[in-house]
Amino acid sequence: MQNLPSLSKPPTPYVERYLQQIFADHFVAVEEREDQLYRAIFTLNYFQRDEAPSAASPTKSQWNTLKKRMKRINHGVFTSREHGVQDEFTGYVVFGFLRDPR
Repeated sequence: MQNLPSLSKPPTPYVERYLQQIFADHFVAVEEREDQLYRAIFTLNYFQRDEAPSAASPTKSQWNTLKKRMKRINHGVFTSREHGVQDEFTGYVVFGFLRDPR
């Protein structure tokens, strides 16, 4: 990923608490990446879809709403364009914490 903003690396327990605020019971795991970004993994039930889990992927609007929620809870969060469905039950979103949030 090119031209990333300056990011900080908070302790893992802080990151996990933040993600539990976002996803509640739908939080599965967080993976730390070498580029100071994190990959949050969560169950697709977070989007409260009425269809079966193997149905269509979440909509663009649902992804954008998730990213807005992440920023609303912590203004110092940078959300990457990288997000998607990992398998039929889980999704992921890539994010980081800005070193100098404005």
